Amino acid sequence: MWIPGPDLNLPEDYRRKGAMFGDIGILYNLEGFSFLFNIFLSADDPINIGRVPDDFEPLDFSRLRHDVKKQNLFGRGDYLASSSVQKLDSVDSSYVQSSTSNACF
Repeated sequence: MWIPGPDLNLPEDYRRKGAMFGDIGILYNLEGFSFLFNIFLSADDPINIGRVPDDFEPLDFSRLRHDVKKQNLFGRGDYLASSSVQKLDSVDSSYVQSSTSNACF
């Protein structure tokens, strides 16, 4: 985010709490995140007042949590890397020891 501080035009409660799960907004290239409203807070919550669409009904987070699936996508020994990274199954231990002994920490 290019502009990490809160927008001073936002409600004081939002500036105090910061970004929350359920925030809806627009992500701009240069300006950062422009908050619109939060889908889990009521229309009369100080953060949402005057910001939600007509007939807005907040989502019930407790019901949503039951629908979220928990999956293990990566197991032990798995890794995520760009195509330029190579995995070595065996490394000459003399190389590892000599290269780390000369390192500056």
